[in-house]
Amino acid sequence: MEDERRKLMYQEIFRRFFMQLDVFLIRRWSGIEKCEEPFSMEVRQKAYLNFYKRVKKHKIANRQTIRRWFGLDGRVIPKREQIIHMAFALGLTSEETEE
Repeated sequence: MEDERRKLMYQEIFRRFFMQLDVFLIRRWSGIEKCEEPFSMEVRQKAYLNFYKRVKKHKIANRQTIRRWFGLDGRVIPKREQIIHMAFALGLTSEETEE
C-alpha cells in the first residue's frame, strides 16, 4: 500500500514539474500559439515536419526515430548524444539545450 502511494506521489510530481519530450517538441515546433494537450495527429505531424525540415541534412537520427520523438508511430526518448547533435543542428543556446 505504501509503495503504491509513493508511486502515485512520484507520478504527480513528475507530471507537474517535468514535461514529456513530445509535449515540449510539439509546443515548440507546431507553430501554434496555444497548443493544448491532448494533441491531435495533425498538430503532431505539423510540428514533426517543421522540425524535420531544419534537421534532416544534419542526420541526427533516422526519420522513424524522430517521428517517435513527436509521438508518431510510438514513443522514444533521444539519447544524450542525439540531443547534443540536435542542439548544434538547430543552433540552440546552452539555456535552450538545457531546457
